[in-house]
Amino acid sequence: MVKPVSRPYSQYSLSALELLGQLVREARVGKALTAADLAARAGISRALLARIERGDPGCSIGAVFEVATRSEEHTSELQSRFGISYAVFC
Repeated sequence: MVKPVSRPYSQYSLSALELLGQLVREARVGKALTAADLAARAGISRALLARIERGDPGCSIGAVFEVATRSEEHTSELQSRFGISYAVFC
């Protein structure tokens, strides 16, 4: 099966991904972690981390949540912005 070249995403989804990426980056910088440090903690490449921080919708959801938890992003911010339950991060 051939993967579609592009997929339409709603503006809400794109905005949410961009915000999540910004929150991850802010948490990483606030903890004085380099991109290489956080990528290693999450078990991903620096390139994938850069895509997550840019809000690229093509990143796997598992990688996005692993980075969010490894950056120790405040789940209260995620919950208030997206209605994501803390149970997702356990």
